[in-house]
Amino acid sequence: GVTMIRRSIPARGLRAALILAHALPILGPGAGAQTRHITSGGQPFLTRVEHFYVASGDSERLFGVFRDTLRLPVVWPFQSYGSFASGGLSLGNAVIEFVRRPGDAAPAARFAGIALEPAGGADAAVAEMARRRIAHKAPKAYTFTVDGAERVGWVNVELTDVPAGAHVFVCDYKDRDLVARGRAAAAAELARAQG
Repeated sequence: GVTMIRRSIPARGLRAALILAHALPILGPGAGAQTRHITSGGQPFLTRVEHFYVASGDSERLFGVFRDTLRLPVVWPFQSYGSFASGGLSLGNAVIEFVRRPGDAAPAARFAGIALEPAGGADAAVAEMARRRIAHKAPKAYTFTVDGAERVGWVNVELTDVPAGAHVFVCDYKDRDLVARGRAAAAAELARAQG
């Protein structure tokens, strides 16, 4: 079954939560052994790095340094989502997310995880992981109430057979068109600003 996480946020918050910048493709010419690992019968299982994230007890301040000093475009503003707070910035071909969770008291930043985009939805990813015997947790849906209606923003499926302290998960955004438009807009803004 799918675990549901419910949060009530304004419509602009949902839009911001769904928008992520353009990400790096995993598959491509010369991918070699990687391609055999992430494709099956010529069909992709994972399509790209969706985003990666840094965790810190002072993530909001770190987010501000990258936004204000380095002038990276905001993909979604730093805000609370109940069980965590985060903000995302465009690097042009990927998004870096700054995350603060309860218990992240130390200000030291650390690479904390990577999100992969599935070729299909979360259900297809779970089925493929089961077929490949890739250990994973049950899907966790993040839902929001927007203008009185509950909506699933994204579903994460965490891989469990990874080194201690690593967080690798499949991230299935439910409004992929909105996410793609956000990626393109942020990448274009970065190109204009950085030349």
